Amino acid sequence: MVRLPAVLAVLCLLLVSPLLSAEEGLPPWGVAVYMMPSDMIPEAKKDFAEMVAIAAAHDIPIAVQWPTYDSATEQLTVRRALLSGDESWYTAGTALAAGTSMPDQAVFADFLVWVQEVAPSQRRALVTWGHGGLERGLGYDGTSFLDTNYFTFDRMRGGAAEAGYHCDILVACGCKSAVAEGAIRYADFAQYFTGTALDKIKLSSGLGPFDTWLADMVANPDWDGARVGQSWVDRYRASTGSYGNTAIVMDLQDFTRPYGALDQAAWAAAALQRLHSVETLRPLLQGIHANFQTSANYSVLDDWLIALADHENGIDAAIQDAAAQARTLMESSITYRWYGASNANGLGFYTPYVENPPTAAPIPPTSEWLSLDRAYFFESWTRDMPFINAYAYAYGDGSQQPNALLPRIIEHNFDEDSGTLTLRFNQPMVRASFDAAADAILTGPGGSISADTWQGYDTLILTLSDLQAGSHSLRLGPDIWDTHGVGMDQNGNGIAEDENDAYVVTITIDGGDPPPPVITVPAQVDPEILLIGP
Repeated sequence: MVRLPAVLAVLCLLLVSPLLSAEEGLPPWGVAVYMMPSDMIPEAKKDFAEMVAIAAAHDIPIAVQWPTYDSATEQLTVRRALLSGDESWYTAGTALAAGTSMPDQAVFADFLVWVQEVAPSQRRALVTWGHGGLERGLGYDGTSFLDTNYFTFDRMRGGAAEAGYHCDILVACGCKSAVAEGAIRYADFAQYFTGTALDKIKLSSGLGPFDTWLADMVANPDWDGARVGQSWVDRYRASTGSYGNTAIVMDLQDFTRPYGALDQAAWAAAALQRLHSVETLRPLLQGIHANFQTSANYSVLDDWLIALADHENGIDAAIQDAAAQARTLMESSITYRWYGASNANGLGFYTPYVENPPTAAPIPPTSEWLSLDRAYFFESWTRDMPFINAYAYAYGDGSQQPNALLPRIIEHNFDEDSGTLTLRFNQPMVRASFDAAADAILTGPGGSISADTWQGYDTLILTLSDLQAGSHSLRLGPDIWDTHGVGMDQNGNGIAEDENDAYVVTITIDGGDPPPPVITVPAQVDPEILLIGP
């Protein structure tokens, strides 16, 4: 007699085996490259030409989307192609519709859908090529950071979500892409993140990064994203170029295991969002201090972290000092642009870059750069560290208060007739971060949350069903994020997701007067008239 578990095991094996076979038949790695801006295309073509032979010989698909600029017509055309064995891909690539914009989230999502169709693979590497503007977004050199037409963190996340795309490693290639504090925002669609200025290595040291990196993939098909990223960083750090201090690979699901020249610092920056108090931060900074005292990669960032740990007036004062330094740096620069990483003259990860003559917009007055949607420095950096965010703004001219910066619910309305509770946030939220089962707790005499919907990105509507008479309490949050990945700060103390940041609504259902008794009256019957004949 055959036991049922054995039968089920055989059936499962038969069902799974075709899937495993299909997966094993795919190339071990596939590479998707989303390239901006067009002025980097010449260097990109050189690197891709070196990659093509390796990729073609080992069946590794490389899908590319890039903009080309015609100086005669001043028109920008976006093209896409699978790399072939010669440079024909560059001229023969499929041109997308006129007006296609690389920073558009929908365009990025469409690219990822196309990649999955034409270049399936067992593991995926996504390369975002963005010289000169990766923190703010992938943009064009020579433009102001006040320009909102950028491929931002949030557009990248949104596009990946729309396409149902997940990659093993996200490679940020550009002169500022080693700034890893924003990498935490990619954790929902990428396992590992690596950031390097690999586009510069060829110019400074002659090392061809893409082909050697791809060769490592070919030679070691079993490597996961972490090992591939480590290979990338190793080759970068081995270069003799002037950018060798800005390479990092991070496990986006576990911030305790970074690797690279800025590993401690980048990990700290990404992990700070998850720390909810100064007390938990202090030992972390003290540990970083001890590490950096013996580190060859000493930098301005290290100075700042050490200042936070050792400031004579405590960490709060250190944070205020950091804000003041940032303000001084920004006001001393004649252009509203920030370049580089932590190995030069800037606070934290940033270096002010002054053009001669300047082509970018001048820095706006303090009252303007304190605004989140105008201040590149603070939008990119402090939004991931709420307590620093709050102090930085409070230490400015007072035009922004901490409780106005982080996400919170500003009003609600309950319609008893429909049972709907409408809650409005002070800014756009990530709708997928809300889980009714975990983030909305209803207590009281009886009732349930039967539905939840969003109206736009800032209004959440809950449907409450079967509410019994009496007082009900609904606790919402605080683990609901804004579009920068920051949770609620309902109490306005500048610290996201602390124990007092949930929004509590009290709903009272009036039982009313008892219903009148129901009296059943027998139906009235007319008397029957009996007619008797004569």
